[in-house]
Amino acid sequence: MTTVTREIGSALIGILGEIEQAGRPDVSKHTVVDDIVYELKGSRCHIEIVVNQKRWLGMKFVLLDENGRPSLSYDIDTDLYDLKQPGNRDFALDIEDEIVEFLQTLRAGKIRVGELDGRPAMIVPKGTEFCLIKKGRVLTGTSFHKDVGSLVSKGRFDSLRC
Repeated sequence: MTTVTREIGSALIGILGEIEQAGRPDVSKHTVVDDIVYELKGSRCHIEIVVNQKRWLGMKFVLLDENGRPSLSYDIDTDLYDLKQPGNRDFALDIEDEIVEFLQTLRAGKIRVGELDGRPAMIVPKGTEFCLIKKGRVLTGTSFHKDVGSLVSKGRFDSLRC
């Protein structure tokens, strides 16, 4: 029996190709040394994704306000883990899956953005829960909730179309 192993970054490259073909948001790609950098730019968000199978994998999402200024950011990445180490491979694949899930959720229009307690906030479905990302005075905080209805009723939220 042959075990098929997925290359780190392959799932990301696949969904980014689908997004590029759909034409929304705009996708550009360039290389910086060994990093493949994808930039997705829409009217409400900018996303930068870096794929380097040996070093780092990550996404920086920036929500833009109605004037095009950054209002909230959210990062998913492999931090400082050395991806060349076999023990970190599964971790890197889990991070990649989380980024892919975020992009799929965004494409499906399931991410909600708005305000909660007068601060920029975003609700991202994650499995059976909902991740609330809310800008604080200094830092951005995240919390998980079972009921999206109670979150939505406390603020003003609309579906995000990047």
